[in-house]
This record gives sequence, C-alpha cells and structure tokens, in this order.
Amino acid sequence: MPGAALTVFLSIALLPAAARGQSTGDPAENAQIHLGPLALSPRFSIRNLGVDTNVFNTADRPTKDFTVTFGPGVDTWLRIGRARLSTQTLVEWAYFQESAGQRSLNTSQTGKLEFDLSSARPYVAGGMVSTRQRPNLEIDQRVRQNRVNAAAGTRVELGGRSRIDVDVRREQIDFGDDEPGDAIVRAALNREVTEGGVTFRIDLTPLTTFVVKTGVSYDTFEFSRTRDSDSVTVLPGLEIKPSALISGKASVGYRRFDAKSPIVPDFSGVVAAVDVGYVMRESTRFGVKVDRNLDYSLQVESPYFVMTSANFDVKQALGYAWDVVARAGGARLSYQGVRLDGAGEPVARQRDRFTTFGAGVGRRLGEYIRVGFDVDYSQRHSATAFRDYEGFKVGGSFTYGY
Repeated sequence: MPGAALTVFLSIALLPAAARGQSTGDPAENAQIHLGPLALSPRFSIRNLGVDTNVFNTADRPTKDFTVTFGPGVDTWLRIGRARLSTQTLVEWAYFQESAGQRSLNTSQTGKLEFDLSSARPYVAGGMVSTRQRPNLEIDQRVRQNRVNAAAGTRVELGGRSRIDVDVRREQIDFGDDEPGDAIVRAALNREVTEGGVTFRIDLTPLTTFVVKTGVSYDTFEFSRTRDSDSVTVLPGLEIKPSALISGKASVGYRRFDAKSPIVPDFSGVVAAVDVGYVMRESTRFGVKVDRNLDYSLQVESPYFVMTSANFDVKQALGYAWDVVARAGGARLSYQGVRLDGAGEPVARQRDRFTTFGAGVGRRLGEYIRVGFDVDYSQRHSATAFRDYEGFKVGGSFTYGY
C-alpha cells in the first residue's frame, strides 16, 4: 500500500480591489493607487502555512516538514499618450524547515507595451520567470525553471463585431540548478519554443464571442534532439462573459504533432481547453474544467504523453454568510512509446492515473473576509509501482479580498 500523507495548510491573502468584485473590465481603472498617469496594485500573500507529511510524493517513508510560502507583488500601468506600459512583478519565498533543498526564492517579471492606433493595437512584450516547482503531473521533484520569453503582435478591428489577433512568441526554457536529480530534467527538457498564431473573434451576442485560434509551434531541444517537433493546432470555441447564466471559455479542436526523429511516433487528435460555470437559482454554482493536450516526458522510451484531465465542483451558498463546496477530478497520462528500430509499432504504452476528491465549508465575515476549512484526497496509480502515492490535505484558510 502506498504511503499516505496528511497535509495541513493555512492560507492568508491580501488582494487588490479588483479581486473584490469591483472590476470594470480595465485592470488599470481598478488599481488601488493612482498617481497621475501611473496606477499600481500592490499585494502580499502568505499561503501553504502548515505541515506537509509527504514533501517528495513518495510511496514509502514519506518526509514530514513545516512549510510556508510568502512574498510581495505589484502590478503597474503607465499611460504615455497613445501607449500604455503594464508590468507584473512577484517575489516569493518558499520555505521548508528541514528539507533545505526544497527552499527557493521565486521571481517573476513581465512587461507589455501596447499602442492604441484606433483600428489597430500593436504590442511588444517580454518576461523572465525563475521558480522551483513541479513542472507537470509526471514530475514529482521540485526543480528550478528559468524561462525567458519575448512576443510581439497586434489586434486589428475588422468591423463592429469582429477582430483578429496576430502574434509571434519565442521562449527559452532552462531547467535545473545544482540540486541532485536536476541534471536529468535539464538533459531531457531544456528547449527553445517558437510560436505563431492567428485568433479570429466575432461577437455573437453582447455576452458571447465565437473564437477560432490557430497556431504553429516549433520545439528545439538543447540536449535531447529526438524530442524536436513541429505542431499545428486549430481550436474553435466560445468565450462567455461572467454576467451570463453559463460563463467561461470552452474550446475543442485538433492538434497535429510531427516528430523530427523517426523513432518517435507522430500524434494527431483532439485537444481541449474548457473552463465553464453554471449558476442555478443564484445560490448554487456548478464548475467544469476539462483539459487535453500533449506534454513532454522525462522518459527516454516515451518522449511525450497526452494528458486528459477533468475536474468538477459544486458550491452551495447557505444564506449570505455560509457556503459549502464539493469537488472531484481525475487525470490520465498516456505515454507514447518510441519505435526501437525506427519502424513498426511503438513499444507498449504506459498510462498513469490521478484521482482527487475534496470538500469544504466556509463563512464570510463581512464583505471581503472569508474563513474556511477544506479536506482533499489525491491518489496516483502508475505502471511504475514505486511512483504510486496517495495523500490527504486537511487545513484552514483565511482570505481577505475574496
């Protein structure tokens, strides 16, 4: 039986005014501080304050430790004539009392300069992110990730109801530092990603927009050249504003993945990105989130996997002050094996499965404060037995600016 884990977390967040339901659609107008053409929204958060009894997601002899994550951030907007510069800055410290190798200073700095030229809105953007987190569901270790990206594009109004966005983007992704095991991730996943896309939007109603996103991407790996690939994606879907009975975004489309190496099989199939909610009788909200796409694996014999996940939640208001929530979800990683001789059928496919369940209760203390208690259970079944694990997270939360 895989080792169980019990995790207790307390989260405290101080959020900007826009998070308190006062949004007007333009984040700069909802900023907390206005100094002439400059607008700022500072914030500070304390989260994951508690005890994690399975820091490394291990099946046997899990490690228990005290942990907390905290740090400041600020969003800024500066209007200069027809141009606007927006930036986001975050500095965060993740602390583990005993597991010193898991401690990290995480930083993020992004910026965007856009110009309002009546029927066109060209922009340039860029950013740097340095964080030590788990890159995806497959990887259990927290590994340093350094990402540097640059982008440019424009939005063009085609008429009263339709518009088109054109953009190009390049990102350099570098994994690992000097911690044990990081070299494996670096050797497998360091890469450069070049993407281009065209997005067409047309307003069907005041609340609903039909969207078609098309894109191409080219992934070039630094050390593992057998993973080099090209992709083409077409994603039609809908975007529905929050004031509608059903709101959110839903896209279902097609991706063609062409591997450069003859031993790596290609992929053609359905991809999806769905995140919608439905409100019934103003007191019950149903949420659905579905994702399906391809991601790269550490395994030499299975260079990539297709991840399919679905998560559901129901939140019920009990009067004004109280609410209860129930949630359930699952994910499947379908690994695509290589062709050992460059021809014939790929090696046997591996499938890993994840299951999660949870419930919680909360109470509002005034307009902007909420306290809550949550219980969550997660489990992983893998074809590799030592990678099985299960665990609980039980803890409270305190949120200002809910």
